[in-house]
Amino acid sequence: MRIKRSKGIPTRRKFDGDWDRVLYYYRKVLYWLYFRKNRVRAKTFCMTLEPLLQRVAGKHESIKGEECWSLLYEAQGDLWKAIFHRKHEIRLIKKLRKLQPKVADYGPDELVDRLVLLGILYAELNEMRRAARQLREAAALSARKRIRFDSRDLLKAYEAEVRGPKRQGARLTKVKVQCRYRTKQFNR
Repeated sequence: MRIKRSKGIPTRRKFDGDWDRVLYYYRKVLYWLYFRKNRVRAKTFCMTLEPLLQRVAGKHESIKGEECWSLLYEAQGDLWKAIFHRKHEIRLIKKLRKLQPKVADYGPDELVDRLVLLGILYAELNEMRRAARQLREAAALSARKRIRFDSRDLLKAYEAEVRGPKRQGARLTKVKVQCRYRTKQFNR
C-alpha cells in the first residue's frame, strides 16, 4: 500500500471493526514515522495501536498483525523486537507461499520488500553482516522471480561497510536508497 506524501491519512471516528481500526492506526504510524519523519507523533498513535493489536493479533498468527507489531516497536525505538516480529512476518509469508504459491496479496515482491526492511533494521543496529545477508537474500529472490530490485545501492553500501575502507584516504560518498516505505542516506 502506498501513501501519498503530500496528503496525510484522513481522520476517522467510526470503524467497521477491530481490524479496520488497527489498519487505520497502522497507516497513521506509517505516515508519521516514514513520510513526515516525526517519531514523537508516531508514538502517540502507537499508544492506541498497541492495545488493539494485543486484542486482535495477540497470538501472532497473522501476517498483517506481525507487520503492525514490527512497525509499532520500530516507532517506539525497540529495534530488536521490531526485528523479531519482522522475521516472524517473513516466516509466515514463506509458509503461506508454500501452501498457496499464487496468492495475490503476498507475492514475491512483498517478500523482497520485507527482507529489505529487515536489512534496514539490522543496519540501524550496526549489524552490517546480517543486514547485507538479508539484502543478498532479497536480491537473489528478485533475480529468481524476475522482479526489479531497487535496493542494489543499499546492498553495495552494506557490503562496503562490512569490508571496511580500502585505504586511509578513501573519500566517503552519500548513497541515497529508496525502499517501499522510506528513503535513507548512508555514507559509503
